[in-house]
Amino acid sequence: MFIIKLSISLKVIKKCICTAAVLFLMPCVAGCGVNKENKEQVAETTMMEQNSESGTIPESQTLPLIDVMYSIADSQGLDGAVDYESGMQDGQKDALVFLCRSESGKYEAYGFISTEYGKNGLLINNVINDQDNWNFFEESWSCGDTLPEFEENGDYEVIFTFTQGKEGEYKERSIHFDTYDTGTMSIEGESPSSTPDR
Repeated sequence: MFIIKLSISLKVIKKCICTAAVLFLMPCVAGCGVNKENKEQVAETTMMEQNSESGTIPESQTLPLIDVMYSIADSQGLDGAVDYESGMQDGQKDALVFLCRSESGKYEAYGFISTEYGKNGLLINNVINDQDNWNFFEESWSCGDTLPEFEENGDYEVIFTFTQGKEGEYKERSIHFDTYDTGTMSIEGESPSSTPDR
């Protein structure tokens, strides 16, 4: 009986340590613009720097993928996402495509289509207490023969399987995510990449 309680306590302690590490590291990655307030500050600062240096931003200058994903997600929102079948054609305009939802409804996957990057970028929404927690990942995706799906492994792990490549060269990719009580997610062995207060 004592051993069982000890093992449960160690499991809880491990999760608390992981969560504390994530909360400690979030300010370190905040400069990447992962939360809405910081993203707006970074964009404003960058715009002021560019305007003061050159007057305008050259049209040939492509925004980083993460900025394109933020822009599409902010302008279209999750409710504006198109169905997976609609994402079969390479779009001539930016779009957010709903890929799938887990059986429990806790996880939702969306793919980005942009004129700059094509089908590149994923948004994984980790829904906790009916609150959206957007997590952005720079991964290419395709509409292949295999439909995207989630496999939940307990409260803090989920595997997302989807297709990458192009017609005739499709390959299946599975990403193992660690999830946290804050709504953040990380690819197993990597730092979290999310928008905690969304």
